Amino acid sequence: MRNIGKVIPDDDPLIDRVPEWQRDWRNAFQMMVDAGAVKECDTIEELEEALGLREGVLVQAVKDWNAACEAGEDTVPTYKYDPSWLIPISEPPYYGAKLGGNLFATKCGLRIKHQEAAASRSYRCGRQSHGGCFRTAPDLLR
Repeated sequence: MRNIGKVIPDDDPLIDRVPEWQRDWRNAFQMMVDAGAVKECDTIEELEEALGLREGVLVQAVKDWNAACEAGEDTVPTYKYDPSWLIPISEPPYYGAKLGGNLFATKCGLRIKHQEAAASRSYRCGRQSHGGCFRTAPDLLR
């Protein structure tokens, strides 16, 4: 694992609030890899398979990202990264994880009124604490 990210210094005034094993993020990250929650692979193709993605989805995304990095400009129109954040994905090992949509939402489920119906399989909307509506992408999965 590359030596990136911050480690919480011992003289941080809030250090006592952080469990010992989380003070260096690499420890917690390695625990997630060891537990299988985060996949570690030698190639993008292997990672794509390990995450259960449709063939070519991740490979193409990485190619697009690396092209943007080489050009020095993010090509995603909705939120462009600052050029200093455009770091190519080119050195193994590669890491990936499946993340659920409930990461930034309530854990209470959707509230549905009798006048409202659940949306199609591709869209799940709800009035949750973040007030958001998100799209899942079943076409990305195998």
